Amino acid sequence: MFFLIGRRYWWLSLVIGAVLLGIGVTTGDIRYDVTGCLGLAFGVLRGVAARRRSISGKGGGVGMGGSSGMLR
Repeated sequence: MFFLIGRRYWWLSLVIGAVLLGIGVTTGDIRYDVTGCLGLAFGVLRGVAARRRSISGKGGGVGMGGSSGMLR
């Protein structure tokens, strides 16, 4: 479920993945380990994509379009 969280909260996949991985290591349940690793992987990929968008200037602005309201 947390894989479907939008681009704005990419760090949430990292946090939930780390928690699930910790639970899996503690309890020894492989399902938590696999889900936690997938959550961490998705979080890292989304974090890299978010950083690229912010560097290139295509995202991070106000509003849905990513612009700050100024005409270009």
